[in-house]
Amino acid sequence: MNDQKLHILKEAPLTERLALIHSAFNYSSEHSFAIDFLPLFNSAYDSSFYVAYIGNNLVGHIAYSKRKILIANKFYDATFIGAIAVAREYRGQGIFQKLFTLTLDELQATTDIFMLWSGEPKLYEKYGFNECGHVYQWGELEYNADIKETAHLSDDELEQIKELYKQSWPNRVIRTDEQWTQLRKMHSVKVFLIKKNDQVHHYGLIGKGADLSGVIHEYGSREIESFKTQFSKMKVWSPVSNPHANEMKLWLGMARPGGKWNQGMSVLNFLNQHDVMIGGIDSI
Repeated sequence: MNDQKLHILKEAPLTERLALIHSAFNYSSEHSFAIDFLPLFNSAYDSSFYVAYIGNNLVGHIAYSKRKILIANKFYDATFIGAIAVAREYRGQGIFQKLFTLTLDELQATTDIFMLWSGEPKLYEKYGFNECGHVYQWGELEYNADIKETAHLSDDELEQIKELYKQSWPNRVIRTDEQWTQLRKMHSVKVFLIKKNDQVHHYGLIGKGADLSGVIHEYGSREIESFKTQFSKMKVWSPVSNPHANEMKLWLGMARPGGKWNQGMSVLNFLNQHDVMIGGIDSI
């Protein structure tokens, strides 16, 4: 590849971006990446992107969302990276490396923690990312009772979910009121509410398009121990272990420190020591 012909930009039509991503990931035509991974494509999440062109051909893409994470009563600036795609016929020509290092360099000085999610950890270890944190899958059964579209949540139900999220998870990704409202646009995510006297007692978010099928990847409860007992056999991904379940341990994600990190311990050890809720609607 002639480097002079490669152009890195921060603008491109959304339709072109999605066409490249869907093709690169073999994404099902039944789903939209922009809906399933909405934080990467919605301005409410402080998101942006880089694209690579050769001539008029869009050949590479990377996106990120800048978020706040609350851990051990302190706020951290996190950058979540995703939608990394290179057209098949242009792979092996250094496009991924250019886009990835450019993104890291741009955001290094303003970031405490970089995070991404990938099934190819070796690829990202070269850039200082390592698997860390913990998520426990409690069981194997899929919950399918009284599930509805997030778009059908009433204002009162959404407010109660917001409060349960805060009460249940002292270590969590922060969501603004506008970001909570965007949940209604994630049509591939389903929600269940278990109420007592019209008050939401438990809630759970299930699935996300082609990703996390049948998985309860976020929940909140007024009685976490009660939720653990009731859902011990379900396919729940939780930052906390469940003594009632025959569970298996997964990784929270891949992380590396940004330029702002100064906690006196590694990011990996820090995340390993805390139960952090990063649900599927945030993990991109």
